Amino acid sequence: SAQKSLELKSSESRKQRMSFESLITAVATQLINLAPSEIDNGINHTLQLIGEYAQADRSFILLNKDQTLSYTHEWRKEGIPSSLNILENMPLTRFPWLRDKLMEATYVIIPHTAQIPAEAHLERLFFQENGIISFAAISMIYQDTFVGILGLEMCHESRQWDEEVSLLKIAGQMITNALKRKEIEQHEK
Repeated sequence: SAQKSLELKSSESRKQRMSFESLITAVATQLINLAPSEIDNGINHTLQLIGEYAQADRSFILLNKDQTLSYTHEWRKEGIPSSLNILENMPLTRFPWLRDKLMEATYVIIPHTAQIPAEAHLERLFFQENGIISFAAISMIYQDTFVGILGLEMCHESRQWDEEVSLLKIAGQMITNALKRKEIEQHEK
């Protein structure tokens, strides 16, 4: 029976992995062939795929423009409030701890906002004010330039983010490339 439960576990993780791979394929297929005018919708759909796969309350993108961050894209579970109007042109210096973490480690995992270190009091305040309990995010980087943040949030419970970070990293790269392609093609017009 121990053997049986072990087999069950490995088949579940295999199923999980297969859906991870098919998710990545779906994201890639989704973003790679889009016309510039369709890229934003493609990104929103990608956020939905990521959010649903990760069983998160919200998935989002904050884009960096002239060292300020703005929410530009979001997917959220039904009943979860939107964060799209919360952050607009917020100076990166407003979140020094998060900024430094994302620059050094390129990702941040916060299983529970109560566990945020003391030096991150500005971030903790922001999370608490906006009902965010758990958070995972990666830096979106293009040719060594910080483009923005792709993240997942939980509003009702803490969460150990694990393979979601790999998912965010892979999807983040694809989204970054799509955004840059859109920018380049719009400049050429």
